[in-house]
Amino acid sequence: MRIGLDFDNTLACYHQVFGQIAREQGIVSKGWKGGKTELRSQLRSYPEGELLWQRIQGLVYGKYMHRATMFPEIANFLLRLKAHGIKVSIVSHKTEFGHHDPEKVPLRDAALNWLENHKFFGEEGLGLSRESVYFANTREEKVQRINHLKCDAFIDDLWEVFAEPTFPETTKKILFGEQGEQTLSLDFTSQSWREIGRYLLEDETEQDVQTWIEYLAQHRLDGLTKVNGRANSQVYRVQIANKSCAVKWYPDLASDSRQRLLAESQASNFLREQGVEETLQFMKSAPELNLAMYGWIEGRRPTMQQPDRQRLQVSEF
Repeated sequence: MRIGLDFDNTLACYHQVFGQIAREQGIVSKGWKGGKTELRSQLRSYPEGELLWQRIQGLVYGKYMHRATMFPEIANFLLRLKAHGIKVSIVSHKTEFGHHDPEKVPLRDAALNWLENHKFFGEEGLGLSRESVYFANTREEKVQRINHLKCDAFIDDLWEVFAEPTFPETTKKILFGEQGEQTLSLDFTSQSWREIGRYLLEDETEQDVQTWIEYLAQHRLDGLTKVNGRANSQVYRVQIANKSCAVKWYPDLASDSRQRLLAESQASNFLREQGVEETLQFMKSAPELNLAMYGWIEGRRPTMQQPDRQRLQVSEF
């Protein structure tokens, strides 16, 4: 099995970067707020707005590529594919240089460096290789590569890729985004890598979770037990070198954008800094996996006692 992935706006997230660069370049006001879609619409309403938009794209995908972040839980998805022995290729429609970029920053080198810095390559990382990354000058060339690789599924944020006449019929079309108004027949649509993983690989197994936690801990686990009864996050008790830890897998950020991992880890560190020892101890986290590790606190589940009805007094008004 081989899974094909787009790069820009599918693996690499630029939600904040476009606005940052537009403000820094003086193209919009310092108080302007919005993401890529809002910026594109606004710039295209200007005289020569298309040129401005292309200039911003060249800067974001080149000189400022390092500011891009990973979409939530793409790392979880790739580690699942790696553990299942599924081949992965990245196929990106990306020219060698950005439009109207006077510095001529090599866009493809910037993308490869970003992938390297975010540990996409190698067995110690997410399992991809540089040789599995392909760049195309045109959309048609990109589809030809997908065809040549015989991808069983391809994941892209642009439905137009799937609408290309030569897109292979045997390749599943998975749109990373919203269905929108287009009527193209797609196999699956989601903005969540967790949901895409479940579509392609079914629900996560205990072995999948163990793989993620070992990636976080950089150590083999001696034991893993799920703590039942959690309402939001999934919590696991893990044994590492005869030491117990608690690991939390937080709710999917694609559907709940609250930064719970950040809030809890910061609160734990703050309380420790103030000398409050009898509280949850944050140890380490892997934000790309939506996981955090804490010190284990022994305890017991509280039980609810039945009220003594003879001792209850009822007042009538």
